[in-house]
Amino acid sequence: YRVYAPKTGGKKSLIIGLHGLGGDSRRFAYYTALHNVANENAIVVYPDAVRSNKKGLHAGWNSTYCCGTGLANNIDDSGFILALIDRLVKDYEIDQSKIFVTGFSNGATMSQYLGTQYPSKFAGIASISGSVGVKKKILKPTTAMPILLAHGEQDDSIPFKGGLKPGEDEFFAWIDFETTVNTWRN
Repeated sequence: YRVYAPKTGGKKSLIIGLHGLGGDSRRFAYYTALHNVANENAIVVYPDAVRSNKKGLHAGWNSTYCCGTGLANNIDDSGFILALIDRLVKDYEIDQSKIFVTGFSNGATMSQYLGTQYPSKFAGIASISGSVGVKKKILKPTTAMPILLAHGEQDDSIPFKGGLKPGEDEFFAWIDFETTVNTWRN
């Protein structure tokens, strides 16, 4: 993982930025620049999902319905992220009531998973181009939580209108964006 920690003292918010399928912390930090927006107000951490040596199996987070190495190898990515939070709280002055998680694509599915499974741990989530699940596995939020959901209508990885991509495994019949919004709203 990569950490941006401002040099000024005092308690800070923590922002966890999760890359998409096949991505990594360096590229995610580069194209989101969350650390620039956070300035002196937050510590930003960019973790990496487990990589694979198998051809065609990309680094990905295990949100229990998506994707890559995390799902294929049943990696305890939520345990990793919770342990990372504990480590950062120990190493830095972090306001534990201001821990946020955001992600893109597979990172967005992981953000939503963390929000549903550990709602008391996070002050809010931002999910960009993700879904609340697939037809065979839909997350069930149990606690109201601040959430930002954004999704492009032309997304061909996690389709805005849901369903299968051509040639995709039947398991990955995605839930559409409207259902994702309504699941969180309800």
